[in-house]
Amino acid sequence: MPDRLSDTTAEAKEVQLEILRKLGPERRSMLTAEWSDAMPWRMRRAFAIAAQLVVIAFFALLAWVGISILQVLATDTLVSLLRELEVMTLAKAFQGETPEHNRLGTDVEQIHDAAAADAFLKEQPAVAMLGIACVLTGEPGVRADIQGCALGRSDGHAAFVQGDLADTGALDVLFQTRPFDAVVHFAAFIEAGESMQLPGKYFLNNVSNTRNLLDAMVRHGVMRLIFSSSAGVYVSKDTPLVEDDPTGPASVYGETKLMMERMLGWYHQTVGVRFAALRYFNACGAMLDANGVPVRGEDHHPETHLIPLTLQVPLGQRDAIMIYGTDYNTPDGTCIRDYVHIDDLASAHVLALDALDAGEGSLIYNLGNGQGYSVREVINTVRRVSGRDFKVVEADRRPGDPAFLTSDATKIRRELGWTARKPELESMVATAWQWHNEHPNGYSD
Repeated sequence: MPDRLSDTTAEAKEVQLEILRKLGPERRSMLTAEWSDAMPWRMRRAFAIAAQLVVIAFFALLAWVGISILQVLATDTLVSLLRELEVMTLAKAFQGETPEHNRLGTDVEQIHDAAAADAFLKEQPAVAMLGIACVLTGEPGVRADIQGCALGRSDGHAAFVQGDLADTGALDVLFQTRPFDAVVHFAAFIEAGESMQLPGKYFLNNVSNTRNLLDAMVRHGVMRLIFSSSAGVYVSKDTPLVEDDPTGPASVYGETKLMMERMLGWYHQTVGVRFAALRYFNACGAMLDANGVPVRGEDHHPETHLIPLTLQVPLGQRDAIMIYGTDYNTPDGTCIRDYVHIDDLASAHVLALDALDAGEGSLIYNLGNGQGYSVREVINTVRRVSGRDFKVVEADRRPGDPAFLTSDATKIRRELGWTARKPELESMVATAWQWHNEHPNGYSD
């Protein structure tokens, strides 16, 4: 039986082939079918599997292309929404023309640091694509807001983008969608007294979130940073402080600033981040425009800085100004502090960025005018500038207040050519008085 079946099959094939030879063009399809039947079954199976794999690969490629297109469209849509809903000029934000102003005016490290950002941009009109991530702080619990402003000079304007430094994904989107060349870090909570009561708040915002920013910078190849540090990193002494003097913060706030400096040092050594840490002494004054009109000033809530606190008295917003301690070993018995005008701070940031551009990798500088002024001198200067007398109340010393805290800024003058253009206390107070006199309620006016 098998032999007969085999013979029958062979005969049938001969007949089919003879028929195909006589059928003309249509024989090709039938011949193909015959050849397929003639193939060994393993070969047919291999060809079938290969065909299926080709089809699967083709559709996978189409899916990958489609997903990539959707991601691009989604990113563009996100950026567009950010620009439409949350992006505004930094100038408007700091003039109080936006809903975000309340947080900017109350929780930023120092509102004059915002002015420093603005003044910094004014100093850089020729830099077409300068990108700066300016980090401002927000009150925890309000959507965990830590204000971040992305500043660009390509169109002559500064844009404000609200974000959260704890959100590393948002940082990635920011760095992916804007051409940053450098980061200027104006971030931190700054109240030394509060830092001793709420240390976790300061370590989280000042240290941990700065680490997030540094990691995002490294991921996206932005390797230059200007850091706003503080004189609070030093052990106080009765002579001007130099950069090599011993560090020894007296508060959690000062410790977080020192930790941030050390972190920058390690990022420089290990991954090549270039940085300049600028140790501010007491920033003060206000920015004036080309016509002498005050456009940026201090507006803290609550206010803790001596000059704006004193200005509130002649403005009728405070009954008296307090002097804490009149028995220090100083000429008039009151504490002596160093002050630096906001315009001079801004110019120092520009020079520091230029130095990083030139290849410098790790810079630390004091920023002060090198002259100390006592609390009583500040009060008397406010009286002269405002033309008004007011009440002064003397009280006991506050714990932890050193008698003398001034800077020696010789290093930045020698290495970068920086000079304080407004070192006189009179000019610092005068610009601040102009701004507060025109904006007695701060940026809400």
